[in-house]
Amino acid sequence: MSDDRPASASPSPAPEGSRIGAALRGAAWRGRARQVRALLEEERELILQGDLRGLAGHAARSRTALEDFLSSPPAGETPERELERIRDAAARNRRLLAALLEGAAAARQELAQHEKARSQLGYDRSGGVVTGSGPGRGRRA
Repeated sequence: MSDDRPASASPSPAPEGSRIGAALRGAAWRGRARQVRALLEEERELILQGDLRGLAGHAARSRTALEDFLSSPPAGETPERELERIRDAAARNRRLLAALLEGAAAARQELAQHEKARSQLGYDRSGGVVTGSGPGRGRRA
């Protein structure tokens, strides 16, 4: 069979194929974006529950998904709306986590004060309250 094209001419890329490829890459990126948003929502629930152990286990999955998401940017235009939703969810979780940690620190401080007060109270032989922690302190009831 004879080919009417010159030998140096290369076949032109199929425009339909490149559009399909771009659409598939875009769909894959949107899927990874949805996965990141779902993980951020799971993280939010763990924070609201105060589940620090759950958060620690969740971190590795989130890190992997985020690295995958960031390693393959979307084809064509960057979907700013999707990125804004992810940024908003991450900022919300950061605020919630800061509040959780602040509350936990306040609770630890309150417990330490109660323990200190409890350790400084005791009773003497006649049942009277003795305060302080010196060597002459009475027995506790």
